[in-house]
Amino acid sequence: MALTIRLSLFLLSSASFVCVSISQKVGGPKGPLTSHFIDWLAAHGYEQDQFERPEIGPNGSFGGKRRHGEQITNEPVIFIHGNGDTALYTQAPLATGWSRKVLKGGELIGTDGNCSLGPPLTKHIDTFLGISGPNYGLCVCQLAQTVPAWCNALDGLYPGYTCQDQMLCGYTAGNCKQENYSALLEKLNNDSAREAEHVYAMWSDVDEVLLFRGLTWGKPTSRIPGMNGRWISDRNSHIAMKDLTELRQYEAVVHHSI
Repeated sequence: MALTIRLSLFLLSSASFVCVSISQKVGGPKGPLTSHFIDWLAAHGYEQDQFERPEIGPNGSFGGKRRHGEQITNEPVIFIHGNGDTALYTQAPLATGWSRKVLKGGELIGTDGNCSLGPPLTKHIDTFLGISGPNYGLCVCQLAQTVPAWCNALDGLYPGYTCQDQMLCGYTAGNCKQENYSALLEKLNNDSAREAEHVYAMWSDVDEVLLFRGLTWGKPTSRIPGMNGRWISDRNSHIAMKDLTELRQYEAVVHHSI
């Protein structure tokens, strides 16, 4: 099954990858996965990967053909979302970095072990859209490298202890070059490989999760190196950046404009 992916939304925690055939009208997709898609997953060795996520509810995952002869007219979507929520919601700020790492492939060194993610998937990805992701870490983690765990300096959101002559991550007085921050994020940001043919980012200046107007060492933490475009809100909360921006998301994915 060859896929050309139109969109990656990174909605977090123990990541699930769901290939979705978008054939439903606006108003919200309905779960669960269709029986045709479940049979396809089982036939191709994915039965044990728990793509259906029934423990989350009927909308934990959604999509797939409704019948064998159905014509697919749209390209699939990948959602990466939290293990405590449905495929339409997000709970934590980590998934952007993880989804970017999955797309770029290679070796992953984590606090709970190491693994190989295989070759890059980027040639299969049409559009990558990052929404309010801390790609350069979070300032709240400057002095907290171990608690909470997602602040760690290996594969977490650690922004670095200092930034050249700057000492306060959330209140910088001048430009500086960020170095020695989260090993996962720093390697990702220094990797010239693109996440997709078209890369976009959106964030809010009043995000209550990112804090500090979404800045890390004076620069937007949600920016993605080499991105084709960005959009910044001056009023949306963290959740509203996903829930209230569906038209911009559609424009980015379908028309490559934001």
